[in-house]
Amino acid sequence: MRALLLILATAISLSAHAGAMFGAGRLVSSPVADTLDEGEYELALSGRYEDVEGWQVTDTLVSLDFGVAPRAQAGVAFIDRRRPDADRHVSWDVRVQPIRASGGMPGVALGAFGTQGDMSQTWAYAVVSKAMNLPRAGFFTVHVGARADLSTDAEDRALPLGGISKRFRVRGRALKLAADWDGNAGHIGVVREYSTGMRVAIGATVASRSGSAVTDRALLVSAGFGSAEVSDGIEAAKRLARQAARLAVEPPPDAP
Repeated sequence: MRALLLILATAISLSAHAGAMFGAGRLVSSPVADTLDEGEYELALSGRYEDVEGWQVTDTLVSLDFGVAPRAQAGVAFIDRRRPDADRHVSWDVRVQPIRASGGMPGVALGAFGTQGDMSQTWAYAVVSKAMNLPRAGFFTVHVGARADLSTDAEDRALPLGGISKRFRVRGRALKLAADWDGNAGHIGVVREYSTGMRVAIGATVASRSGSAVTDRALLVSAGFGSAEVSDGIEAAKRLARQAARLAVEPPPDAP
């Protein structure tokens, strides 16, 4: 518990670029073809600690994602950028899932995200996600897509994005390992998932595109809460209660 509180405090003092890292429907930074169910939400505090004239805090970000309709979600984040240029702005993200992953069919999501402020930008994206099961590797999910800059003065209008994620358990602890490329930089990270809905994650930027403003060295931290686990727990409890009620009123099979 002390370690969790320490990470939460660290996350509050750190930050991220537009888009909540490890947030709803993301690997580390790039989106996946999933959406929150209607009425579900995720609140996250994300952080970035960069090597800008020495290691230091660069921004602060608080985000909220919400399932607004079946297969549709929206999100908003407040970003307080401290370095290298001080700036405060709001980012937004909307996404729909026209095709839900089922059996051999991959999931498909279409969306857009952008920032409002001194450096306003809007991006549209499409991403495909497919769960796979291979010998030795086991179950994992691959995400592939692209994003396009809708700004009229964009130099690189289309950029590839994607990544891979895998869930596993270590001594009963649920973890998710993720690696992605968001079009400008590559990241790796691990997420600790709790049954209460709490999530704590840590990662790093490991590579950046030539000419990108993203540094090659950055520490990423995120902590948040999602309502999905709580909702699933409530539904499971309701199912058990209904089964217990049926058993209480139904006579045993060999009753006269």
